[in-house]
Amino acid sequence: MKKEIVKISPKVAINIIKSIENGPKEVPAKISVSLGMIKYLLQETVESFQSRQKSIFEEMATLENEQLVIPQDKQQEFMDKVNPIFDNEVEMELPIIEIEDLQNVEASIDPNFVTSLMPVLNIA
Repeated sequence: MKKEIVKISPKVAINIIKSIENGPKEVPAKISVSLGMIKYLLQETVESFQSRQKSIFEEMATLENEQLVIPQDKQQEFMDKVNPIFDNEVEMELPIIEIEDLQNVEASIDPNFVTSLMPVLNIA
């Protein structure tokens, strides 16, 4: 299994995870194992970003009607702190799927599925 360092933002990672979950079920073991690993590694990264978001939320939130909320006057500040977390790219080592392997498998694979996997495809 070939791995490469990929720059990916949590926002993109979330889309790839959704694609893999909703993607074709009938793929060869080689691709399936790679997709499984990619999904696992990306989920780990996304979870660490979400916990950073949660800690920012907990720092800034106040109790209102027995619920934790970000006060109206702090919402923009909260967004300014949280958005970069999900937009910033991080470098990770991920399994790379050969585009030919996908194309050889099934002509009927949804092109949107392939497009969504672009960050982890090797189009040599």
